[in-house]
Amino acid sequence: MNHDPCEPGAESSPRSSSEIKKQLAELANVRACAEHYGAIDFASQIGMRSILLHEASLQAELGEAEQRESTSAIGETIERVLPDHRPTGKTLQGVLVGGNILKGRFQLQVGEKSFSGKTTKSATKALESIRLGDRVEAVVRKKKRRRGASPTSHKTSYVLTSIKNVSET
Repeated sequence: MNHDPCEPGAESSPRSSSEIKKQLAELANVRACAEHYGAIDFASQIGMRSILLHEASLQAELGEAEQRESTSAIGETIERVLPDHRPTGKTLQGVLVGGNILKGRFQLQVGEKSFSGKTTKSATKALESIRLGDRVEAVVRKKKRRRGASPTSHKTSYVLTSIKNVSET
């Protein structure tokens, strides 16, 4: 639920993905103008930071809206990998909130759920052209590894096998 800024303490119903996409498109125009003029003084730098934070917030809200509108839940989105099966990944749409190209690591926010872990070489190469805060489509593989001797004790980790920017579409 969104908080209604007109009435402190009140909550409004969640916005649709089309409404959020419209606002993101409008914000993209504002960002383009701001980038054109540059951020040479302190006030411009603060304004640009505000635009980027608002954009990241809208992208996260869009992910939540699309997840809500989707028929499949996050729990069904990531496929469980068993030792006897070839690992396969599932496609997720979210916001890239962290990454380290040198270490081959990523962090993806999909609604309220966060996925992080290692990247494949091809995914690491693709990350070079994506900025933090960009809306992305990623293929993530879930891995479970046994911890100790107990057959029920597992450690879950994720591997990013491919990623592409969908912010510009």
